[in-house]
Formats: sequence, C-alpha cells, structure tokens
Amino acid sequence: MNDIKGKGSVGIAISYYALKGMVSIPLEPCDYNLIFDDGELLYRVKVISCSYKTKYGVFSASVKTSGGNQPNSSIKKFDDKSCDFVFIVTSELGMYQIPSEEIKSKHQISLNCYSQYKVY
Repeated sequence: MNDIKGKGSVGIAISYYALKGMVSIPLEPCDYNLIFDDGELLYRVKVISCSYKTKYGVFSASVKTSGGNQPNSSIKKFDDKSCDFVFIVTSELGMYQIPSEEIKSKHQISLNCYSQYKVY
C-alpha cells in the first residue's frame, strides 16, 4: 500500500487528532500541517508520510523539507522548535506521534528508534 502520501497522511492525522479534540489547518504555508487543541493547549503538528524501508526492513522517515515550486528552494533541515509533534504515517498504516524535542536528527530518522511513540 504505497498510496498513503502527502494529503492522505494529513487526512489520517486529522482523523486521529479529531477523536481527541479540535483540529485546525493553517491557512498560510508554515512548518507544520495542523494545529491540535486538546481543550487546554494548542499543539503544532508536522505530518510526514513514510514508505521507504531500509534493507533491514525498518522504516526510515525524512524529517527535512526539500523541493517546492520556487527556483531558489533548497533543503531545509528539521528544526525541533518548528512544531510540537511529528506525526508519521507509514505505507503500512503504522502511526507515530513523536514529540519534536525527541528528534535529534536534522535529516532522517529510523522509526525503530521511536517505537515507544507508535500509536496503537
């Protein structure tokens, strides 16, 4: 199932968070994809889809941002201050809600290192 990408992952994240509180989507481009309101606090959530597996069968997710439609766009390293959570959806529909301050890499993370944040 390699068709869970981009907006599909955002839709899954919206559904997940809507069961726990209110969800808002930013109107302007920013480093996060949605805002979650648990009734007490607001959280910025960056949503990432992940379909790449290493040769060992472990999902590896890119946390950097690259591309865009501007000629001067470049790779933007992950900044743990840019969001509160990173919500990752794998092509096998595995979901991870990782506090951004737990992510030390600026480019790529191996999801087996974040198994404690897997959503069941």
